[in-house]
Amino acid sequence: TVLQELGAGELLALVLEPLRAKVAQMGLEENAAELIELLEMERAGQTSMLKNNKKHPKLHCIRKIMGRMSISGLVGIAGYSQNGTDFRDRLTGAVEKMRDQLR
Repeated sequence: TVLQELGAGELLALVLEPLRAKVAQMGLEENAAELIELLEMERAGQTSMLKNNKKHPKLHCIRKIMGRMSISGLVGIAGYSQNGTDFRDRLTGAVEKMRDQLR
């Protein structure tokens, strides 16, 4: 699939835009700040070719689908994009912290 062909940085770049939009739409910017920051830092450490592939028709469809996804779905894709357990542990911690703040 197209998602499997993307590098980790590319997948994170795809996830971040709709995730930021969903968080803002729900008024959760403050609660999700650590989560967004973690994803941005991880993406910054990866190379991304998305700028060169913006016209790719399948990427347009993927962006559209991700725009309809829930925060947890987008975070799941972000976790899937990375191989290291350290990142996944930090991602889980950021999500748990966000959930605790919402209780």
